[in-house]
Amino acid sequence: MTNKAVARVLKETGALIDLTGGNPFRSRAMKNAARTIERLEESVDSLLKAGTLTDIRGIGAGLAGQIEQLIATGSFDVRDDLLGAIPPGLLDMLAVKGLGAKKVRALWKTLGIQTLEELAAAADTGQISRLEGFGQKSELSILENVASLRMYRKQRHYADAFNLTGELLSVLLALPHVI
Repeated sequence: MTNKAVARVLKETGALIDLTGGNPFRSRAMKNAARTIERLEESVDSLLKAGTLTDIRGIGAGLAGQIEQLIATGSFDVRDDLLGAIPPGLLDMLAVKGLGAKKVRALWKTLGIQTLEELAAAADTGQISRLEGFGQKSELSILENVASLRMYRKQRHYADAFNLTGELLSVLLALPHVI
């Protein structure tokens, strides 16, 4: 697992903590660790194997254990528990430009919005602008960004697609009849 992938999961976990109303210090620790890991020259995996991951500022034994579990299994217990505590559509809402975890939480708790479709419908009917911290500009931005997400949902960046297909490509090229 790359440093970027580990950082992405830690950043998402910080947002999940915010969404569930969890400890803000824990959320900040996850997000700070994500930023630190993104900037590392050496891979997190090699630091784990060398036993030096906890030498990095902001990464204690507990977080190092979670990172080790993440690399080994693709997730870790705290993240799984948080994912189980929220409706699955909230993660999609975090992808809407301009909506952070706190705003998504406010929309979820006050209006019961749990999906992109419900978000777009609420913005279209003017329900969102009535909430504190939102306005008509927010609604217009939400509508535009949800439309963009829908349009580009099935597309991938070249680098991401290349990484996903790299293993398949190597298997195919090993076949005798494939050039």
